[in-house]
Amino acid sequence: MNIHHVLCVGKNTYKEVIRDKVYYVFFFFSLFVMLFSSLLGRLSIGETRVFIMDFSFFAMEITGVLISIFVGITLVYREIEQKTVFNILSKPVRRSEFIVGKFTGLFFALLLVETLMFVCIVFFLFYKNIDVSPGSLVVFGSILLKIIMILSCAVLFSVVSSPLVSGMFTLFFYVIGSVSYQIKHIYHVADSSVLQRVVYSLIPNFKNLDFSYQYVHMLDIDPKAVLVSWTYGIVYALTLLVISTKCFERKDLL
Repeated sequence: MNIHHVLCVGKNTYKEVIRDKVYYVFFFFSLFVMLFSSLLGRLSIGETRVFIMDFSFFAMEITGVLISIFVGITLVYREIEQKTVFNILSKPVRRSEFIVGKFTGLFFALLLVETLMFVCIVFFLFYKNIDVSPGSLVVFGSILLKIIMILSCAVLFSVVSSPLVSGMFTLFFYVIGSVSYQIKHIYHVADSSVLQRVVYSLIPNFKNLDFSYQYVHMLDIDPKAVLVSWTYGIVYALTLLVISTKCFERKDLL
């Protein structure tokens, strides 16, 4: 894989995403939610800090998820529909480089908006006289990894289906990943058959990447748990990205 080709595709994708109005709509909406949380926080009794932090981190996560879904599901499909993919692939650019480049471009666009939001949250918390500890970086990194997993899923579905179907399945991926830990307890997966345990292991578990509760409630965050969960998120996202490249290599573009 030629890194130069990947970066060229990624650069063009980044510029394309930055020009997308949806990108800014979700960003400013999240800022509105964060400010709105300050007003609601005044209504809570003794829980203003918890309320503001919960809403702020939720706004940061949901913004990244929505951008990943609404922009990610059209990344490949739009190129195929507009026939621009043929111009790109007619150059010495392999299909796998095209997919990885598209993913990279959107990733950096998401990294930009998430970093800006995190900085806004930090300044906002300082303004509200709420202490911010280094543990907030763990929360930021975990939210970012969760968004990367969503993005990988969106790219995969963008390769194999239409935007509508891709959006539905990617949203389902996010929802099922958010409640999968409850499924384990409800259906007693540990005591189930091997097949059921395998199926459960393939379902994303976003609970493993959720350290906001510990941080907001000033509980200790286990470094080992962070390392394991981050490794899980990276491997899961890379696996989906590899599957995406393999599917696109076999896809009939005509």
